[in-house]
Amino acid sequence: MRKSYNRYTLIRYIIDAPLVGIAYILSHRMDGGYGLWGNETPPYLLLLLSKGVWYISESVSKLYRDRRSNKYSEEIVFIAYTLILYSILFSSVLFFFQQKISYSRAFLGVNVAIIYCFLVLTKYVIRKYLHTAIYQGRLYDNLLIVGATPA
Repeated sequence: MRKSYNRYTLIRYIIDAPLVGIAYILSHRMDGGYGLWGNETPPYLLLLLSKGVWYISESVSKLYRDRRSNKYSEEIVFIAYTLILYSILFSSVLFFFQQKISYSRAFLGVNVAIIYCFLVLTKYVIRKYLHTAIYQGRLYDNLLIVGATPA
């Protein structure tokens, strides 16, 4: 089961990169340019940094650990914990770039809110898809138990 389950873990990793990017671009657009780059395109260096900060924060919080047996509400708590770490780290990155780029506080709040909505929705869909795959037997591996005891 480990080999077939690793594919689904990889999918969870890969899906988060576009979600963080879309949330970054949407929060830039929703901010309306007030104090945030004017009418320019968003700085894509910060976009890459936000994705890097996301993967650092999720590795610290162990968001992608196997939690199939846990309740979904526990996974939401881990998402919130990861977002708290992300907001602290990303605000630190934005602080270092404050001389070159001006940004509003609303940008970070909107960014975190959009990421939260996206993650809760996608983690739920992936979780339901994974449960369906387990129920249909697509994630089972053959197992041989050797022994002479009644167990």
